[in-house]
Amino acid sequence: MLKIFSVVTMILAVLTLSACNSDSSKNDKNVSASGASGDFLASYEANDGCTTGRQIFKGSSEEEIGTAFCNALKDETLNKSCAHSLRSNLFISVKCSGEFPKGNSTGGGWISSFIESYEIIDNDCGTGFHNFAASSERAIGLLYCKGLKDDLLNRNCAKDQRNQKYQEYGCDDILK
Repeated sequence: MLKIFSVVTMILAVLTLSACNSDSSKNDKNVSASGASGDFLASYEANDGCTTGRQIFKGSSEEEIGTAFCNALKDETLNKSCAHSLRSNLFISVKCSGEFPKGNSTGGGWISSFIESYEIIDNDCGTGFHNFAASSERAIGLLYCKGLKDDLLNRNCAKDQRNQKYQEYGCDDILK
């Protein structure tokens, strides 16, 4: 069932991840469950008819990744000047510090926001924290379902749990 949020209060909860198998991305580090090598992962994608594309952040500390994530949300060039209001809502929902810049939009101001996110850990193998924002139910469903199916984005972790969320959300029908 889709959940509708105008503004969702979420905490950017990124976690220490373990490499899950030998197929993990060359950019990923092998990390112990204790976090001694600290590898953190977060992403977002926003779509209001104009998409930011998937923005992925990796870092060695929660502070580093949180700073990169929040700065990226404000970056008009990185986000192709797309989904300004949705990015602003994500900025607020993950409790970024500072102010989100005013947009150059001539639109009517507030728009509906559909926000979904997930973070799954299975046997010390974590997907990272992934955020999706869209201005329609259809668009949020597409972003969320594609995210759940993306093994590279999720570091090949928690496949059974991701598949369960995929089925519960009704992704087979959404992605037809």
